[in-house]
Amino acid sequence: MRKRLTKQHMRSCLGALWCRVSDTRGAVTIFMIVVLAGVFMFTAVFIDYSRIAAMEVQSERLTHAVVRSVMSAYEPEFQKDYGLFAFGESDATQLLDTALTENFNYTDQEDSFHLIPLQADQTSIELSRPLGKYDTFNQQIQEEMKYKAPIDFTIEIVEKMRTMSGIMKETTQTVSVLNKVRKPYEAREKAIDKLIALQKKTADEVKELAKMIMYPAASSIADKNVGSISSIAQIAAQFKNYTDLISEDKKRKKKDKPRINTAKIAAYKSRSSSLLLKIPSKVETLLETHKHTYSEGIDLMSDIRGYNQKIADIIQEEKNRSANASYDKVSGAKIPGSTAKGDAGAEQQLAELRKNLDQLVLSSDLLNRMEASVKSQQTDYTAISQSVKSLVTEAGQQITLTSGSASSLKNSTIRTARLLQTYLDNYSGSAPEGTIGKIEKELAAARAGTDSISKDEAKAEKDMKKAELMLGGIAGIGAAADVVAQDFSEVNGYYEESLNFNSSVGGEQSKVKLDKDPYDESQKSMDAMDVIFGGVSESLMNGRNEFFQNEYAIHYFEPFDITFFRNMAESFQNGDGNQAADALAEVDVSKLVQEFAVEHQQVEYIIYGFNDVTANLTAAYSEIFGVRLAIRTAEGLVKSAKLGHPLAVLAAGVAYGVEMAIKDMIDLFTKGHTDLSAYMKVPFEYRDYLRLFLLQTNNEKKMSRMLALIRFGTKINPAERNTYASAHVRTGMRIWFLPGVMKMLKTGQADSSVEQGVYYADKQADYGY
Repeated sequence: MRKRLTKQHMRSCLGALWCRVSDTRGAVTIFMIVVLAGVFMFTAVFIDYSRIAAMEVQSERLTHAVVRSVMSAYEPEFQKDYGLFAFGESDATQLLDTALTENFNYTDQEDSFHLIPLQADQTSIELSRPLGKYDTFNQQIQEEMKYKAPIDFTIEIVEKMRTMSGIMKETTQTVSVLNKVRKPYEAREKAIDKLIALQKKTADEVKELAKMIMYPAASSIADKNVGSISSIAQIAAQFKNYTDLISEDKKRKKKDKPRINTAKIAAYKSRSSSLLLKIPSKVETLLETHKHTYSEGIDLMSDIRGYNQKIADIIQEEKNRSANASYDKVSGAKIPGSTAKGDAGAEQQLAELRKNLDQLVLSSDLLNRMEASVKSQQTDYTAISQSVKSLVTEAGQQITLTSGSASSLKNSTIRTARLLQTYLDNYSGSAPEGTIGKIEKELAAARAGTDSISKDEAKAEKDMKKAELMLGGIAGIGAAADVVAQDFSEVNGYYEESLNFNSSVGGEQSKVKLDKDPYDESQKSMDAMDVIFGGVSESLMNGRNEFFQNEYAIHYFEPFDITFFRNMAESFQNGDGNQAADALAEVDVSKLVQEFAVEHQQVEYIIYGFNDVTANLTAAYSEIFGVRLAIRTAEGLVKSAKLGHPLAVLAAGVAYGVEMAIKDMIDLFTKGHTDLSAYMKVPFEYRDYLRLFLLQTNNEKKMSRMLALIRFGTKINPAERNTYASAHVRTGMRIWFLPGVMKMLKTGQADSSVEQGVYYADKQADYGY
């Protein structure tokens, strides 16, 4: 029964359920709910996605805006005085937070609907790239000078130097080769003179032997009475009288008369024997002398050939001088609107002078004949010695005779005397057509025009002393200006710190000074011109960093007022060189201290870096003198080209260069500028010279010195002031719909996240000056 009810109950329940399922009432409503739920979810996702996308953009812009706001707090002293930007002493984090707050306050208006209500979550800012770092400092210099530097440098320097490039190329090459040739040339000429003097000295000793035979040689020997005997010719000449005396005494003996010629006969025999005993030892001595002369002569010839080859090699090497390319680049620089040209005539004269340098090389033919003369002098004397020995033997036999003729002895004496005379003609230099005479004649032709060298060298040395006096006048100020030495020590300390901060090596600065030898100073000046034109060329082609640094130093740092030395210069101009330095004693000490302070010779310190009151000024003087000497020597070489001999032209050119360079230094001290040259009469200021010398300075040292001067002038350490900021800002925005779905979809960028219904965007913005 119970079982039956249960089955019946189940059937009724299933029937009721079937009725409900098969009922279609409310189906549309359910369908719409399902559809609208999907649409709503899709719409909600895209609304929040759009808000997130806009929020990402706004956060990015906001981060960049606030970091710019922070970096607007730059150090005003750096910008005003040096055109540099660096973050000041403000708290960067506080400025960042303040900028964000102000931004949010500006956008958070009442009674307004905020589609993207941002809120700050986390912020941070990191400052880096201190101005004291070379890369940073150099980058700011380039930004500051990228428009000024090329224009100013081209107009004020390149255009002027371009007109001088041709003549200076020829001058530096000519002076360089002549200065290199000069010492081996002088050594060669000294060796030649020594060789010829040695040969002549040996010949003079043979002359003493010739006097024992017969000197000068004659074609006959006349008979003479017995008397003094100093040569074999006299033995032969007195022999007839000697035999006559013996014959006379014999006749008197037969007549029982006393002999009256015994003393004369004995004297003749004694004097003859004495002479004949001396000659062999003299012959042997001279044989040894000739061996020594030959040995030393061959060694000297080896030296002479070596020096001659060295001269030839130097001349050949200088024809392919690599430094010439720099002059060509400067000469070929295209400057719009420029019509200035160099002096083609002067360039041609110097080129011709260099073509004549081959005359300094002695020909192989001459050297061969010189060496042959050394050998022939020995062989000629060897033959003479044999003849003399035979003659001595014959003369010894002759005086043992008491009768007969001396004609054979006379002939032998004449023959030997002629051999000696020929020898002396060849090697004593007395005969123009002799071996040595011809050699000396050729050497005299090769040395033609050198007579003026010693005079010009003496003049140049005298004028160099004037230049040194002027330099000493500047250096002498140091003792009176010791008060400002502390400032130099302070700046130098900052310089060392900058080097250490950049892990750079400083090292001791080499002294710049004048050479007492005018030739050495002229060569140094030519080497400096090579460096200067090389620097100008490099600046024109690809010298980016150095070029901008140099022009920055000239524009933002102060050079010394060179006209301060006007009184001293006027004393020199009036010829009172010894008292010129004393003119500085009249300067007021307080003014002296002010003028020589480091802030008034900044450019000089940047170039040379000496921790001394006057060392940088004396270095600048020395280098300016070198430039003036180089340019004036070029003029001097052209004016002296008519002298012919290249070394005579060099001596005269250097003497002229030193003289005119001193006058230029006087002009510089009195006017503040000089004419560039006699061929280009345009003013070249003291500041322009310093720009040239900046081309020779080590870049890292130069930057450290500039940074040290900036620190000294502002009392702010550039190494403690940053130029780059990296800001991190995390902003949040509440999601309106379905935060779980947004999190699941990973909407936004990789550095974003959804936490507790808030979308967070992490943004980083970098900014550098």
